[in-house]
Amino acid sequence: MRALFSLFCAATVAVLMMMQPASAQQSVKIGAYYFPPYATNSVEGMGGMVADLVVAMNEAQDAYVFEIVPTSSTDRYADLETGRFDMLAFENIAWGWQDMPVDASEVFMGGSEIYVAAADAPGGQAFFDNITDHKIAAVYGFHYGFAGFNGDPAYLQTNYSVEQPLTPSTSLYHVLDGRVDIAVVSDLFLKMFLAEHAQYQDRFLIGDTPDQTYEHSFVVARDRGPSVEELNTIIGQLRDNGTFNRLMESYAY
Repeated sequence: MRALFSLFCAATVAVLMMMQPASAQQSVKIGAYYFPPYATNSVEGMGGMVADLVVAMNEAQDAYVFEIVPTSSTDRYADLETGRFDMLAFENIAWGWQDMPVDASEVFMGGSEIYVAAADAPGGQAFFDNITDHKIAAVYGFHYGFAGFNGDPAYLQTNYSVEQPLTPSTSLYHVLDGRVDIAVVSDLFLKMFLAEHAQYQDRFLIGDTPDQTYEHSFVVARDRGPSVEELNTIIGQLRDNGTFNRLMESYAY
């Protein structure tokens, strides 16, 4: 009887093992902060490019399950360090990560941060010759070329004449109402803003020289989650099958 019971148990364990997947998918958390159109807020949670990219990355492979964890521009460093999430997308190693135990993937997207003034700014393009002579709208917690990529809000407030709104749309409205002379926003965000607010098409002067050129990549906590080589491979697959380009084109305003 005892032998039969042992045989039954062994058979049950074997069946249960056969029912399990060969290898469980590893959960990988991607931090995302409000950075439109790369990451946006909605009632459903974080949206924008990062949400679409996560869906595509999950469909492209079965080793990992990527999911988004909301954070903020200033909290993202501590949140990554404490393990609240494992990586970020649409990030740049120069945005305060240089001395942290992280690795960066290959750059997978470009773009730029541009200067925007009122259309009637005196001198035309010459108005942008000495950016720091003007009052600037710089989104709180973001990193800017004119400040040497020091994103510390206290540093910016002390060393420059700045307003630090929480959103890039507020930066543009500050230009329109004369509260600041220049706003610094991404080129893609400005296109999105003007597509949604056509009445402002002729209200802005855009500087010819950008504040910075984007080098968007994944920033990954070292020894956690996928390696940068694996992430490079996933993005490569999405490029090869056309998914990545279709995703980006949906944001081409």
